[in-house]
Order: sequence, then structure tokens, then C-alpha cells
Amino acid sequence: MYPGILIVTIIAGVIFYLAFQIGKGHTNLIHDYHVRNIKEKDMPKYAKLISKGLYVIGLGSLLSGGFMYLESVVGVLTSIFAGLLIGIVIIANAQKRFKK
Repeated sequence: MYPGILIVTIIAGVIFYLAFQIGKGHTNLIHDYHVRNIKEKDMPKYAKLISKGLYVIGLGSLLSGGFMYLESVVGVLTSIFAGLLIGIVIIANAQKRFKK
């Protein structure tokens, strides 16, 4: 149980770090294919939306670690999948909105 909590917490920390860096404007962390057709003036807004999606995914991972500690399988699965789904929807929305 505890190794799983540690692994999920480390993964959440990495995701939070990447979200923070992308939100600050380090868009080189995003694959070139995804930023190829983004206008330079839209890049800060695009980076903020991508980082919001990553923060949601990281939060879902962190919550799943908390539910692992409580030994709630339903809580683990619900939080991880909800975080992934909402985060991916936010990221897909950013791609759709800013890719011209």
C-alpha cells in the first residue's frame, strides 16, 4: 500500500511541476507538433489552459493517493479517472481553441 502511495505522490509532484513550468511560459515542454500552429500572441493563454489541465490531472493523482491511504478502491478509481477525464477535456479544449 505505502509504495503505491509514494509512487502516485511522486507522479503527482512531477505533473504539478510540469504544470507550473508550462504556466510560467516554458512551452518547450509541450511537444512541437502541438504548438506548431499556435499564434505567438495566443501562446501565453494556451500555456495557461494546458497548465490548468495538468493541475487537474495532478490533483486527481494526489487525491487517489489519499484514497489509497484510506484503502478506498472506489475513491482511488473515481479520483484518478475523474482527474484524467476533466484534465484531458481542458487540454483538448485548449488545442481546439488555439490551433488555427
